Amino acid sequence: LLHELGTERIANSSHDAIVTRLPDGSLAIAVWNLASVDAPPDSIKAHHVTLHLSGIAANASVSVQQVDEDHGNPMKSYIAMRSPRYPTRVQVQQMNAASALPEPEHFTLRDGNLNLDLKPNELVLLHVGGETSTRGGSSSHRSDAHE
Repeated sequence: LLHELGTERIANSSHDAIVTRLPDGSLAIAVWNLASVDAPPDSIKAHHVTLHLSGIAANASVSVQQVDEDHGNPMKSYIAMRSPRYPTRVQVQQMNAASALPEPEHFTLRDGNLNLDLKPNELVLLHVGGETSTRGGSSSHRSDAHE
């Protein structure tokens, strides 16, 4: 998912989000709820995030893709096949199928805001809008994520 981020990074106040602009003026935002490598896996809990976006239409369209325990992650498949040290060709195909991303979900900003509930160890990629609400040669975007 991260390869879909834009080339222009936009400042934001969150340490758990990267906001970028794509060439068409839309935003690509990565938001995550990941456990520290030093922390036990069960130490991370679900996390509520509210994104406040400005410089775009207050009702802009949003598409959401995610990677977590159940989406785009082959780990359950790998464990179900008893964690083979040297997977067979068929097992590799099964894990590749399990790692395929589902179609994005679609939402609309509400007054420039989007609420997300992130599961433990979840990464979400948001694509926001297609055209910015600012016309002309340049536009500014601001994004703040609050926990």
